[in-house]
Amino acid sequence: MILQELINDFLTKMKIYNFSLKISFKEICYLTLVDFFNATIYFME
Repeated sequence: MILQELINDFLTKMKIYNFSLKISFKEICYLTLVDFFNATIYFME
């Protein structure tokens, strides 16, 4: 997964979350951090 794909994925999630009132800003931040953390592990392997 290249950086551009990560950014596109992030933007897509932001669009989805903007329409989902159930998901709070904290959850968006948490999920984004988890995604980048997983990506970092992926690159290190």
